[in-house]
Amino acid sequence: MGTQDKWRFCGNCASMFWNALPWKGVCRAGSDGVHFANGFEFNLPFDEPESQTVQRHWAFCKKCLELFWDGLPDRKGVCPAGGGHDGAGSFDFSLPHHVPATPNAQDGWRFCEHCMAMFWDGDPAHRGPCPGSPAGHSPQDSFPFVLPHYNDAKTVVVTLHNIFNDNTGDDPGNSLEIYGRFDVTRLNFRQDTGELVPLGSFNLFDRSEGDAQDIVEGTAFIVENSVRLMIFKDEFLQITGHLKEDDDFGDDDLGNSRDIRIPFQGITNAPIDLGVFEDSDQRVVVNMSAAVL
Repeated sequence: MGTQDKWRFCGNCASMFWNALPWKGVCRAGSDGVHFANGFEFNLPFDEPESQTVQRHWAFCKKCLELFWDGLPDRKGVCPAGGGHDGAGSFDFSLPHHVPATPNAQDGWRFCEHCMAMFWDGDPAHRGPCPGSPAGHSPQDSFPFVLPHYNDAKTVVVTLHNIFNDNTGDDPGNSLEIYGRFDVTRLNFRQDTGELVPLGSFNLFDRSEGDAQDIVEGTAFIVENSVRLMIFKDEFLQITGHLKEDDDFGDDDLGNSRDIRIPFQGITNAPIDLGVFEDSDQRVVVNMSAAVL
C-alpha cells in the first residue's frame, strides 16, 4: 500500500492526469493538444483492499497520462491518443467513494462511461470533451469519488476599500473627477510552456469618463467591493487597473496602468501596494487589501 502524488485536474478536458513528466500527455481539448494542470495536487492511494467505500483497478494510461478504470479485461475505454487506454506497468489505484468531502479530499469526481477516464463533474457546465462521445463525459452509474489532495490552496478575499484624493493640485475647484477600472485575476503558471494563463477575472471598480466620480481633496470615495477566489500553489494573484482624471485642460492621465502579480507564497493578510496615481501635482491613492481565510 502507498500513495502517488502529482495527479492534477486538466483545465482543458476536466480529466485527472499525472503531471510528473515534462510531457503533459494527450488531451482531447486545448489548442496545443496536451493537458493543462489546474487546481489541487492529488495524492492517490494504491494497493489497498477493495471495500464498500474503495474501488480498485484504477490505472495510469501511459499513452495519454490519464487515470482510467482498468477493471474489465476486454474493455479499455477510449484514449485521446487513439485506441484504448494502456495501463501496463501502472499502480493499482484504490480510490475512495461514498465518503464525505474534507478540506483534504475533493468530491465531484466521476467515472466516464464512454472513455472510462476519471473526470471532475463538479461543474455541470464544464464536464469536458470526451474522446468516446461527442456529447462529452458522462457520469452515468459512476460511484461518487472523493479524492485526497494536499492542502495547497489559499482562499483569498481581495477588497478595494476606497479611492483617496490626496491632492487636487491646480485642477479648477477642490475636487478630482476620477474614472478607471480595477480587476483581480487568477493566473496559472504552465510549466510546459512558461506562460501565465488567466483562469478567471473579477471586476472591483469600473467607471467610464461619462460616469466619473467627484472626490473632494482630503476625502475618499468609499468602494468596499470584494471578490473571493481560490489561489493554488503554482498560481499568481494579479491586480490590474488604471485611473484617469476627467481634465478639461489637458490629457486625462494619472500615471501608468498597474499590473501587479503576487505569487502564491507571497499572498498574506496585508495591504496591496498600488503606489500613487499622479500627474504633476494631482495625487490619488487606492486602498486595497488581501485577506487569507
